[in-house]
Amino acid sequence: MNAAPSQFFSLHPELKRSIAEGEGWRELRPIQEMSIPAVLSGDDCLILAPTAGGKTEAALIPTLEMLLRQRQAGLQVLYLCPLKALLNNQLPRLERWARRVGLEVFLWHGDIGPSQRQGFLRQPAEILMTTPESLEVLLTACGPRGRGGLWDGLRLILLDEIHAFAGEERGDHLLCLLDRVAAQSSRPVQRIGLSATIGNPEVLLRWMQPGERPGRVVDPGRKKGKKLIEVHPWQEEHLRHLQVARLTIQGKSLVFVDSRRKAEELSQSLESHGQQCFLHHASLSVDSRLSSEKAFQNATQACIVSTSTMELGLDVGDLDRVVQLHSPNTVASMMQRLGRSGRRGQPAHMAFVTDEHWSFLQTCALLQLALSGYVEPLEPSRRSLAIYAQQVLARTVAEGGASETSLLQPWDSYAMAGLTVEEKRAVLDHLCQIQFLQRADGRLILGEDSARKLGGDGYRELFSVFSSAQQFEVVTTGGRSVGQLDAWFAWSLVGQRQASFALGGSHWRILDIDKATGRMIVEATAEGTLPQWNGPPRLLHFVLCQKMRELLTEDGPLPFLDEKGQRLLNFLREQWQPVLEQAPVNLQVRTPGHRLFTFAGGRINQTLTLLWQQVHNLRPTFNNFYLHFGEEFGDLESIMRRLRDPAEIDLSSLLPPLQLGKFQQYLPPHLEQRYRAERLLDVEGARRLATVPWSIVEMDG
Repeated sequence: MNAAPSQFFSLHPELKRSIAEGEGWRELRPIQEMSIPAVLSGDDCLILAPTAGGKTEAALIPTLEMLLRQRQAGLQVLYLCPLKALLNNQLPRLERWARRVGLEVFLWHGDIGPSQRQGFLRQPAEILMTTPESLEVLLTACGPRGRGGLWDGLRLILLDEIHAFAGEERGDHLLCLLDRVAAQSSRPVQRIGLSATIGNPEVLLRWMQPGERPGRVVDPGRKKGKKLIEVHPWQEEHLRHLQVARLTIQGKSLVFVDSRRKAEELSQSLESHGQQCFLHHASLSVDSRLSSEKAFQNATQACIVSTSTMELGLDVGDLDRVVQLHSPNTVASMMQRLGRSGRRGQPAHMAFVTDEHWSFLQTCALLQLALSGYVEPLEPSRRSLAIYAQQVLARTVAEGGASETSLLQPWDSYAMAGLTVEEKRAVLDHLCQIQFLQRADGRLILGEDSARKLGGDGYRELFSVFSSAQQFEVVTTGGRSVGQLDAWFAWSLVGQRQASFALGGSHWRILDIDKATGRMIVEATAEGTLPQWNGPPRLLHFVLCQKMRELLTEDGPLPFLDEKGQRLLNFLREQWQPVLEQAPVNLQVRTPGHRLFTFAGGRINQTLTLLWQQVHNLRPTFNNFYLHFGEEFGDLESIMRRLRDPAEIDLSSLLPPLQLGKFQQYLPPHLEQRYRAERLLDVEGARRLATVPWSIVEMDG
């Protein structure tokens, strides 16, 4: 049976010439063959492919085809990306494709000057590239109808790396912005999402769509290429650093760590071993990160140490290997990182350097889950309370006021679908009570002092969900920005005999702190303290934690472990099986301190911790794997009865006052508590845990 003809032959002549002569391609990839008819159908599409899998062109080729078939002036395509650095990285690629067929691309973000922006507004390019934060600025600047009808001809929205948005407040913010943009277009606006492999693509497709538009998932399936996996467990931190140095001594390596502090620490250690090492994390200035990217791309033998900032598709050239110090937190993240290597026809190569307990087990569990084909499902919220409050304020600013009735009506966005009218009204009442808003003839307008509270006349605090409060910008005496430090850490250094710290692979001494401008003036010095930053708690998924437990209770070798790794796993099994083999949930009774082993993940364990506080007035500590008690643990049966009782369990008032999002401060107290509970607790998961046997295991001290 003859194969179907390639979609290439159905394309516009200019686009065929661009592909064959401009790119030098002899054929399209399967994902591109599948995407062309899907996108041209007019349906919303979610295109799935790994890093370097060709998904950008899979969306771009049919998009350009659509523009060539129906040529018109003005803005027609909005391309949104999670990172400004990724936009800069993608710009030459999109410009190359667009200009070969007579179309223009404009990049709009904070580094683009006013004259260039005004030029775009006067004569818009066909394709606009931007971030959600810059889109909010643009919507506010252009007003409710768009300056000069900017959005009138919009036909399509491209959402790159959409999996990085879903399940986060930034993604909820993005959906609201897309609805506001689409409302200003004279035609239905098609949405195309580009994503790495996820566990529930249908949910991600539904999340990105407004209303009931038709949609489809374009998934070529996972390519089963050869992968080289290494696991190197070491007990001591300095030995782990030495192992990373051995792995990265030749070729080009991307090294992932799980915190900015560890990135700074590891880069110092690698340089002490003579390794050429660059650094990349979110608290470095844009110029510092860009400098690292370019220097690493041009190097032939070097490594770059990064947090998750390098996980997305930033192009830094071909890599020989990816190294992970300790373990990623999800299968999806691990697969994304693994996909950064394995180009030029070589197998993907990833080495894990772990401790000899928890991160070793976590790595083994992630690899086993990946081998089984499992990827975590995305769990986007339908109740984005804080972003509702932010959007109320943003729309009021952009439109010079808003109808209270319209704000209480259902919104198209998936992220708002679960909010009740009563909750919305409570938010509006609270914003009026704290004088951010005021009521006037059925409309809500800005309160008299709202401009000052929201960052000045530009209302800049509304444009981004990232919290930049209580940070100092670190600036050299020559005016170069190095990065940012949390204010609490900066003040902890002041008064020390040598107030110095490490940042960006160098050491700095504090000369002056200007609280008014939020700037810290520094000069280079020989040594300094490793910085610390506050971050959200790392709550692991239930399935991952259960897989770790399963590895401890079963027998048999793992295919990716060498002899040393297998010996360690067997040793851990011998230690753990007497505790875990009794029942799915085990209370280990011993002195000092009792431990309830659930392997249920952080959200369920925090729920159990607060339930113990509510029922027994005890406050055990918790992590992703167990609860730790002092001398008393109360009565297990009363906890089980409470979980099995169908009556509502409300623990929100017992949660610590953590700041989880920038805009939760705009919520009334009872909704702010509910907001934290929905993000940190899992009552239904705890109830499910109560349906399996629990046992008490007596242990020697």
